[in-house]
Amino acid sequence: MIKAGIHGTLSTVTSDLVRLLIFHPDVQLTAIADPNILGSQRLDQIFPSLFGDCDDLRVGRSIDNLQDLDVLFCTNPADVPAEALLTLDSKPEFRLIVLGGFAGDNMVYGVPELNRKAMVRGARAVCCPAPVAMSAELALFPLAKHLMLNSPITVEAEMTEAGELPLSLVSDEISAALSSVQTSFSSPVTVHATKCPTGIRVTARLQCRVCLPELERIYQEAYSDHNFTYLLPVMPEASHVKGTNKCFIHIQKNDDTLTLTSVIDPRFKGSAGNAVHCMNLLFGLHERTGLNL
Repeated sequence: MIKAGIHGTLSTVTSDLVRLLIFHPDVQLTAIADPNILGSQRLDQIFPSLFGDCDDLRVGRSIDNLQDLDVLFCTNPADVPAEALLTLDSKPEFRLIVLGGFAGDNMVYGVPELNRKAMVRGARAVCCPAPVAMSAELALFPLAKHLMLNSPITVEAEMTEAGELPLSLVSDEISAALSSVQTSFSSPVTVHATKCPTGIRVTARLQCRVCLPELERIYQEAYSDHNFTYLLPVMPEASHVKGTNKCFIHIQKNDDTLTLTSVIDPRFKGSAGNAVHCMNLLFGLHERTGLNL
């Protein structure tokens, strides 16, 4: 069994991670810590929805011995404890997964559709994207792989939490991720955000002269051997992926203007589900293990 711990300020991400991990067939969740908490508290008193699922789990200010863990999930880049980095150095079997955006050097960027090989082949530390960045990048990566990003990109994000991160940071994250795939990419990425009732729906617009049938072929090929990302022939809605680890993408063209629409559930594909997906790859498990939501 993989012994797992969670560290960071308690949030819905914590609750979702707990639920996925306690029902994961290959994981034993043994420790949860919030550096801001007073004393020790039962987790199901903090998150009543977990009552009956985790009667013995308690939350303290820190995890006594990270050496006892195989993997630590940190729910925010700012919450990564120094002890976790030391454990990476001293325990070769230890893995670190950080949610919420770029977390530092020497970490694999946690998009399995982009970096699955790196995770399977011995990566030890992963930083998972911010939810809006994840949705936008999945829509744009196939173009970057074919060196087709040659114009400014406008990203309109409809999401339940309009202030998940400063938009400038989301824009920087998307730009850096695209540049890591297409090194010649230097166009600006502009991100706008509005609220919607559920999920995340991203619309990315750019100039592209490639015909629609060829673009559809490129996207089908890019995601044909991945388990959670699909090109749809119809316009997807955020409600279509609610409660799942899926991403649905749709392509439209009007003359040379290409419009890409991508939808994910920010609580799963955008955070907890993607983190578990990355964990599965790091430990050699099938991608869908514990994620048949």
